[in-house]
Amino acid sequence: MNVNIIKVKFCRLIFQAKNLVKALLVLGASALLGSGFANAATVTGTLSFVVAFEQVMSGGSAIGVDFGDFPLASGIDADGIFDLDISNATISAVAGDFLTAGLSAGSIMSLKDFRYDLVGVPNPIATTGTFEFSMLSLTPPAIVSGPGGGDFIGAGILQDSSGFYDDTAVDWTFNNVTGQIAIVAIGAAGVAVVPLPGSLIFMFSALGGLLLAKRKSAA
Repeated sequence: MNVNIIKVKFCRLIFQAKNLVKALLVLGASALLGSGFANAATVTGTLSFVVAFEQVMSGGSAIGVDFGDFPLASGIDADGIFDLDISNATISAVAGDFLTAGLSAGSIMSLKDFRYDLVGVPNPIATTGTFEFSMLSLTPPAIVSGPGGGDFIGAGILQDSSGFYDDTAVDWTFNNVTGQIAIVAIGAAGVAVVPLPGSLIFMFSALGGLLLAKRKSAA
């Protein structure tokens, strides 16, 4: 094939690819706007609750936390064994959007046991009202027993089942108070967690296929 013809076809291919990218970017922006990104209603505020707990031990090391009800139910407490039951914590302090959403001191927070390595983590770990809290990362406790034993920090996502609030990043702080009772604080600073829309992922995948097909046809 004549070299000049090849050059012309290649230039056309580049031009078409640029136009296709521009079109995809416009469509992608439309998809984000259509999903509510432009009017994000993220959560800002703090929420603290009191819960009974017992660290789950294995080989002398703490590997996770087993929650129990607070206030303690008669004869029922955390036993240091992972199980599938739902424990009820008591909310002690509320501020910001959590307060606006109707939560208050004395409200109930439902909790699930979880491992510090988050293997098999049963997200959402905690729920209250229409809010669901998932744990995505965690720094395990530096010490196991004594003052501060079992304290850890983590990060995750808050989701609102009512759809009023967008997914919001949250921080967790677990503070051992008595060795059996802990105060857990969850903070949200209005940082949105916006996944790339599936339609946008599909379009960019299609771009690669179209370019490959055009390159083959040009050859």
